[in-house]
Formats: sequence, C-alpha cells, structure tokens
Amino acid sequence: MLTASALRRAALAALLAPVLLLAACTEQQQQQTEQQTEQAAQEAQQEAGQAMQEFRANTESQLNDLSNDFDELEQDLQNVSQESRQEMQGTLSELRDERQQLQQEMQQLEGATQSEFQDARSDLQERLNEMQRRTEEMEVNAMQSKQEVQQYAQTRMDEIDREMETLEQDLQNAGQDAQDDLQSQMEDLRRQRRELDQRMDALENASESEFQEMQSDFASFLADLGQSLRAASNDVANAIENAGEEVQQGAQEMQQEG
Repeated sequence: MLTASALRRAALAALLAPVLLLAACTEQQQQQTEQQTEQAAQEAQQEAGQAMQEFRANTESQLNDLSNDFDELEQDLQNVSQESRQEMQGTLSELRDERQQLQQEMQQLEGATQSEFQDARSDLQERLNEMQRRTEEMEVNAMQSKQEVQQYAQTRMDEIDREMETLEQDLQNAGQDAQDDLQSQMEDLRRQRRELDQRMDALENASESEFQEMQSDFASFLADLGQSLRAASNDVANAIENAGEEVQQGAQEMQQEG
C-alpha cells in the first residue's frame, strides 16, 4: 500500500511529465531550426561563391575575346586611310589599356567577400559592355566594302534575334517586380531591332558613295544595339539571382519563426 508521501510524489511526477516532455520537444525543435538555418546559410554562401566564380569565368572569357578582336583590328587598320588609321589606332590603344585595367581588377576580386563582389560587379559589367560597344563600332568602320558590312550585319542580326528570344524566356524566371521594370527595356530593344531592319534595307539600296556616308552611322547604331542587349541580359540575370535570394531568405525566416 502506497504511503501518502509516495502518492504525493506520484501525483507530482504525473503533473511534471507533460511539462518536461514539452520542454524536451521545444529544445529539439529549436535545435532542428538552428541546424536548418545554419544549413541554409551555408547553401547561400556556396551559391554566392558559385555566382562569383561564374561571373569571373565569364568576364575572363569576354576579356580574352576582346584581346583577339584587338589583334584582328590591328591588322584591319592597315587597309584604312592614313587619317582614319591614326585615329583608330589611338582608340585601340585606349581600349587595350582599359582591358588591362579590367583584367587587374578582376584578379583583385579573388577572395573578395560577397558584399565586395556585389559592389564591383555592376561597374565591371558596365565598363566591359562599353568596351565591347566601341570595339564593334571600330570593326564595322574598318570594313572596306558595303558587302562586307552587310554580311557582318546579317550575322549579327541573327545572333541578336537568338539572344533576344533567350532573354524573353529568361525574363519569366525573374520576380514580377523585375519583370515590370524590365518590360520597357525589352520594348526598346524590339524597337531598335525593327529600326535595324530599316537601316539594312537602306544600306542595301545605297550607292557606293552613299555607303561611305552611311557606314559610320550604321556602325554606331549596330554597336549601340549590341550594348543595349548585353545590358538587358545582365539586368535580367541579376534580377533572377535576386529573386532566388529573396525566396531563400523567406524560407529561412519561416524556419526561424517555426
């Protein structure tokens, strides 16, 4: 037969059991939440590192392409007039210096924090894009015949069409706010592309003397369109990355609240 003391202890144990069980569950849930948060943070850090590596690799590839373009331009400039050659060689020298500067800055990004990377990326993209615009403009201006310009322009138009189609598809993966912001940019690209068709028609019907007058303006327009397309591609890629980060951050907050 249980004594009164034993009964009291048994009753107390019965009362404390749910409390102790709840405390154990709460502690377990807290540990699980902390583990999930830590894992999410590690995944975010890995993704940021991967994005940095991809950016560096892509930029390095474009810088190498520019170096090859400069070498080809050096050869092409031997066929232009003496006056044009001096001016273009000066521009080419500036572009080589700018490329070297970008190369050094890219090397300095090795080991950068995510914040430092984000601060530098936009500026590097913009300067690289401008270099590519100036290079393409020089390439077209260095061409010696209307047929050569037409052939190059047709190839570029096909490339632009494919890139715009891909860009339209990629835009669907950006957040809704980003899609709304970028729609005007996309519409401007479409307008420029339609105008390029008109300029191509005018170039095809131009006489040799008219072509000489049109060449510089046509080269500038084609290079500007390429620059606009690259800028839009960068903006869409950045928007997709930001949308992914927002989804991940929201998941982390939900885990912490849970």
